Amino acid sequence: MKLVYAVDKGSFNNADHAGVNIKVNSQILQMKKMGLEVELQQYEWRGGYPQIHIDEDTDFLYFRRIESSIKLLKKLAEIKKVNPKIKLIMEIPTYPFKEEENRRRSIKSKISVFIGEKFLHKFVDRITLCAQIDKIERLYGIRVIHFMNGVDFDTLPINTNECHSGGDVHMICVSGCMYSHGYDRMIAGMGKYYENEQNTRNVYFHVVGTGEYLDSYKKLVAENEALKDKVIFYGRKTGRELDEIYAGCNMAVAHLATH
Repeated sequence: MKLVYAVDKGSFNNADHAGVNIKVNSQILQMKKMGLEVELQQYEWRGGYPQIHIDEDTDFLYFRRIESSIKLLKKLAEIKKVNPKIKLIMEIPTYPFKEEENRRRSIKSKISVFIGEKFLHKFVDRITLCAQIDKIERLYGIRVIHFMNGVDFDTLPINTNECHSGGDVHMICVSGCMYSHGYDRMIAGMGKYYENEQNTRNVYFHVVGTGEYLDSYKKLVAENEALKDKVIFYGRKTGRELDEIYAGCNMAVAHLATH
């Protein structure tokens, strides 16, 4: 069976969001192990429409999209017309996303998203969500498939560095430094921790990655003398360099503001 995995070319090749590339390639690898013939299609946008191309032999279209819209519906309708038997699977990579995205939208855009979500069920057969704590059965009237984040564990070394009582705590985040990651909360919390003189245990925060909120994180650290050697910024790291940073840490910090 043939599956087309469609991903936005801009996000797939954006160095600030290298995790998208890694995740997509890991998912494709697992799909191939399951016996699917997978074609990766990097699409661009023209006039607000995703340039996804499907032929009559494609059984599944898997695409990542945080929200729907009127133009997306029109594109999905076009795909169904070309290939009526195709199954459409939409992965929502960040959920919930309303509060984050609504701040940036115009009224026209909000109306388009509202209509897009209302009629999405007419075209999309399944929605996939990553690691939701409260398992949502249906979203926009569409059945939901839950899965863990796309990671190929065979390519990763096992970290055995433990956090012993009394020893230093080395936390790490590997991130695109986006609004929804919320690592400013961790930095602020560390600032409060070091204000209390009774807290003598050293706590470090290793920030790996780049992104639009990185400068604001650095500003928070610069404004607090106690944090200047406790929060370390590395920029983007991959491969052996990243493995070495992980090896020195004993706690990983996931996103803190996706709710």
